Amino acid sequence: MKASSFLGAIVIFVLFLSLAVSFTAMTAPKPIGSENFSPRITMEYSAETSEFPDVEKVNLNLSLASGKVEVKPVEEEGLLYRLILEYSPSMEAPKVDRVVSGGEITLNVDQLSGSVEVQIASACTYSLQVQILNGTFSASLDKNAKVENLKVNLNSGVGSLSLLTGASLENASLEAASG
Repeated sequence: MKASSFLGAIVIFVLFLSLAVSFTAMTAPKPIGSENFSPRITMEYSAETSEFPDVEKVNLNLSLASGKVEVKPVEEEGLLYRLILEYSPSMEAPKVDRVVSGGEITLNVDQLSGSVEVQIASACTYSLQVQILNGTFSASLDKNAKVENLKVNLNSGVGSLSLLTGASLENASLEAASG
């Protein structure tokens, strides 16, 4: 056997060996544990009536590419709103813009993925406009919620709205393209 044939056989053997190792590494089951998932980052935004005594209305414009939005009423004296945004560190941080004008606060939130919890209280009236490309929306409104407008657009996903005793909801529009 010539030296060149021998070297060629070694090269072919190494190529097949590397293919076998790569295939095994890609298809072998890996253990699932918390160390395989990156921790979530949580950001919180809130406002109190002591900071903004003249505010009577909060407008929330929320855009989420993927994830869930949950609207909850809370019994907390002096709370105007609280937003709890949760996202993966590998994703871009949410963009939150707050504008105070006269007796209104307008919040514009743009988030790629993750979850958003919107806590509302009885201190003022709310107008919520939510756009979700893929995900879920849920709202449970009770006596602590005075919602003037609720508009939800879901491109793909599931939405739910429940009105409990004493809830105040003037206008609601829930649209889902599929889901």
